[in-house]
Amino acid sequence: AKEKVESDESLEQATRDLEEVADSPSSSRHKDEYIVELERMLEEAKRRAAKADERFQRQEDELRVYRAREKSDKVARERSAADGGGRPSFVDDAKILILGLSSGVKRKDLPGIFNSVGLPRDAFEALTYDEVHSGKFDPRQLIGSIRYSDIFVSTTPHKAKGIGDFSSLAEYLESNKADLPKLTFFENEDGTLKAMSKTELKIALTQSDLYAAKKGIDLG
Repeated sequence: AKEKVESDESLEQATRDLEEVADSPSSSRHKDEYIVELERMLEEAKRRAAKADERFQRQEDELRVYRAREKSDKVARERSAADGGGRPSFVDDAKILILGLSSGVKRKDLPGIFNSVGLPRDAFEALTYDEVHSGKFDPRQLIGSIRYSDIFVSTTPHKAKGIGDFSSLAEYLESNKADLPKLTFFENEDGTLKAMSKTELKIALTQSDLYAAKKGIDLG
């Protein structure tokens, strides 16, 4: 807002300067050159003012979206508390969090896969094995989360930030599943985590809480 006001003031000043010089009785060459320079400054002031207006409008739009989501999140939290337990409720624009994205399914494949089962193309957030291992991801932030409807767990590292004394991220998630979005583990027959395939991902999506919410069905 401050930038917008300053830009508007600069534009007004440049306009006044140009009008004053244009009305001056002097007709020298110096005056003509000065007018050209003032016109250039006026155009630059207009450009800055237009850019400031655009940025101001965009930030107002973002603020409206943020407030709407904040209200939606509050309603979801209140609904979850009223339910008296169980998995946390989730907001209308919740996503599925995929942990351990690997070569079996690439990030670029996800929009098409989600779309193929009737879910929004952007209804996911995905982290690779290395991204989970990097320490930028903290699973403690998932406790009580209403931003995700489901968490899909593929091949993930044993060591991860925030898991404390648990032997692996998967064990940490399993131990806290009552306070987490619905968990889906992709496992081998011996119970070890495996890389998901596209077919397995599609099946998991149709069994997700997000799918049930979007389709209005009860998965039991």
